This record gives sequence, structure tokens and C-alpha cells, in this order.
Amino acid sequence: MRGDFVLVEKVLRREYAVIREGETALTDLWFGMWEKRLASGSGRTIDDELKAEVRRLYPPPTRIDFRTK
Repeated sequence: MRGDFVLVEKVLRREYAVIREGETALTDLWFGMWEKRLASGSGRTIDDELKAEVRRLYPPPTRIDFRTK
């Protein structure tokens, strides 16, 4: 992903009925988008602290969250 947040958000709005439980590709994309978005907007480095902040502040929508709880 090279900063095209609009395209990434468009992809993540699609319906994904064929994805199996436990799949993390979409949530990985979601978190990566927010990590890069926050880092580029603030000049921060993507580190463990930023990643934890993203996971706390930007949970993925249920329609793309197939992770096992």
C-alpha cells in the first residue's frame, strides 16, 4: 500500500462472504492502512506503540473481521 487510502477503504467496503473464519488478510490491511495514515499525518514511525494505538482506536468493522476471538 503506497498511501492510496481511498482505494483501500473502497476495497474494504466490499462484501466478503467467502472468507473463512480465522482469516486475517483484511484486518491486516485495515490496521496497516491506519498505521500508515497516522504515521504519515504525524511524522511518527510505525512501531509497536503506534500499532497498539491503532488496534485500540481503530477496530475493524465486523464485516471484514474474520479473526477468531
